[in-house]
Amino acid sequence: MDSLFSPIVVKEQLGGVKLFDLAANKAMAFDKSNPKSLIGNLELTAKAAAEFKIIPQPLKPESLYDDSIVKSL
Repeated sequence: MDSLFSPIVVKEQLGGVKLFDLAANKAMAFDKSNPKSLIGNLELTAKAAAEFKIIPQPLKPESLYDDSIVKSL
């Protein structure tokens, strides 16, 4: 059995991962008006975490990310 961090296992885990370039991050990932944005994903995650009592109180999704690096480039 492969270890959790073997090259084979990591390659399989990253198979569906898409890395965005700077332009795509500016256009989608950090654009709150885009339905595929990171903030939309964080909203769903924060809501589910609160509903399943994983966290003691609801979180504001905006507090979970910092887009200042992307905006500064």
